[in-house]
Amino acid sequence: MKKSLLIASLLTGVCLVNMTQVHAMDKNMEEKLVKVCEAAKSDSRIKLQQAISNVSTGYKEIAESLVCNGVDPITFALNNGAVKTAKLLASRSHKDFDEMLAKL
Repeated sequence: MKKSLLIASLLTGVCLVNMTQVHAMDKNMEEKLVKVCEAAKSDSRIKLQQAISNVSTGYKEIAESLVCNGVDPITFALNNGAVKTAKLLASRSHKDFDEMLAKL
């Protein structure tokens, strides 16, 4: 019984420690990611390529992880009429552009 209580309390302590660790994003990185969203909205493939290269990550990570105004960058670009950048993001991240367009 004591052994089970000890294990349970240790597991609870470990979970609480993991929950309280919040990783703050570097301000510089946040600004770079905002520029990626702005570039996606601009419908300029060159601006988008430059913004993503400044982040030092791949298109797939950007398309799957970044959130621009509550949606993924491809949907964000489409919502703002930026078809060229949406197609670029979709093709480079191996997403089906027509399927993404149909969901709108």
